[in-house]
Amino acid sequence: MSSVAVLLSLGGLPPSSADTPGCVSRHEYDRVAKGMSMTKVHAIFDTEGAETNLGGGSGELRYYDTCTGRGAIQVGYNGRDRVTGKNGRFF
Repeated sequence: MSSVAVLLSLGGLPPSSADTPGCVSRHEYDRVAKGMSMTKVHAIFDTEGAETNLGGGSGELRYYDTCTGRGAIQVGYNGRDRVTGKNGRFF
């Protein structure tokens, strides 16, 4: 089995396939839904963003840069690293 077939069967993509590394496009933002794991979100966004101290003891709030260079994305995660909500501004 080729390495590409193995990666696809495992649900992963090589880092070189990132379509918008380091920033979030509107399309990527729209793909994220409540209940998704943080790992899945980071794979979609092609970045881990920046952790804030605003999530409280039972969760985490992370910021991500938009690909427009203006605006920002916020995603809240619960204590099990699952999406609880998101907010985005694309200017």
